[in-house]
Amino acid sequence: MSVEVQPRAVSPHKLAHVVLNTRDNFTAMMDWYQTVLNARRIGEYAVGPGNMGLLTYDEEHHRIAIVSGPHYQPAGEGPRVGLEHIAFTYSDAADLLHTYARLKQQDAIEPTISVNHGPTTSLYYRDPEGNRVELLVDNLGMEEAIQFAHDVFDVNAIGTLYDPQAAYDALIAGADPATLSVCPDVSEVRPPDPAFLAILATAG
Repeated sequence: MSVEVQPRAVSPHKLAHVVLNTRDNFTAMMDWYQTVLNARRIGEYAVGPGNMGLLTYDEEHHRIAIVSGPHYQPAGEGPRVGLEHIAFTYSDAADLLHTYARLKQQDAIEPTISVNHGPTTSLYYRDPEGNRVELLVDNLGMEEAIQFAHDVFDVNAIGTLYDPQAAYDALIAGADPATLSVCPDVSEVRPPDPAFLAILATAG
């Protein structure tokens, strides 16, 4: 008699990579992600009528792939269904703020908006195709972040505006990086300020 074996439920080991399509901005997209992520170009290859480029910044053979082709259609204006953004985590606030300053000073790449969400402090950018990219640092551990969300996200799931330039200036002046990206106490959380919501609506 055969024994029915149930397959195990297994979660992925890790998120491996993101692939982004472009029609006319292959070089600009490759350059942007190489610059923003301080990444290494693995290679560029002909794929049909277009190209594919691979980049990495760690032990993975590629973290970002850019694929071009004349058949890809540009995205429409305004909010759209599908992927909202991709996010990259830095080790601490100092690394995030140095990245902010490097991009601003060397390449004129600036965030469209910067937010202290509570569990994270996040800088949001747009790549040459308009995709939103988040660079962040964690302010809480996993369980603390989940508890914070349970406690306050019904009141304010967005957070407050964050000034990365002021934080970077304080870092250079000798401030402890741990003081430059802090989750507020639950008791301090208030509904989002209408002026902040207006900025969010136009930040892109």
